[in-house]
Amino acid sequence: MEPANLNTTLRISIAAFVVGTLISLMNTPSYLGALVGGVIVLDVLRMIYRLNTWSPQAA
Repeated sequence: MEPANLNTTLRISIAAFVVGTLISLMNTPSYLGALVGGVIVLDVLRMIYRLNTWSPQAA
């Protein structure tokens, strides 16, 4: 796994754990799930973009 993939995976996992804990402990707004989903989609799109534009010569 590339470092960018691992970082993205760790960020999404930690964020999902934190948000899941908050949702289970607090009375959160109903749009929070959609907001978190949107952030995850943007992060995955960013990872795909970085993988497609990565150049081994620049590394």
